[in-house]
Amino acid sequence: MRRLVFVGVVAIGVLQLAAILTFFFFYPRYRTKTFREAQADSPANCEIELDQESATRQTHSGDVWLRDLDRTFAAAEYFRPNHPRKEKEFYLRVTRLSSRTDQYLVFLDRRGPEFDYFYVVNRSGRSTRFGSAFRAPDLRRLMTESGVK
Repeated sequence: MRRLVFVGVVAIGVLQLAAILTFFFFYPRYRTKTFREAQADSPANCEIELDQESATRQTHSGDVWLRDLDRTFAAAEYFRPNHPRKEKEFYLRVTRLSSRTDQYLVFLDRRGPEFDYFYVVNRSGRSTRFGSAFRAPDLRRLMTESGVK
């Protein structure tokens, strides 16, 4: 009887470990895939603010910068931020051709471009909820070229 209980406990432990490992292996791929699918509609307009409360704004519509933004987001990879050291923060409001508005919070890290990332921001009413974080190539260059200082 004791041996049967021991085997059952070990089997449950092995199944739980397999479920956890599967989650950590497949979840980043799943988040990357769903984010890229959501970016299928090209941006029509982008409003950028330096920090969220700043009066400094820049708007881009129908130019090369928007195409670069689209390519940058299409190459984004899910990632878990690890002790970020914020140098600059940008708030992006991207209006798509389908009239959908996406919002992002971009962090440029003091340690360099390989640590830069952005969050998908979800707003409903007065509450703000941050979604997944993504790392994208050329994010620093793109924000520098945006014209917001």
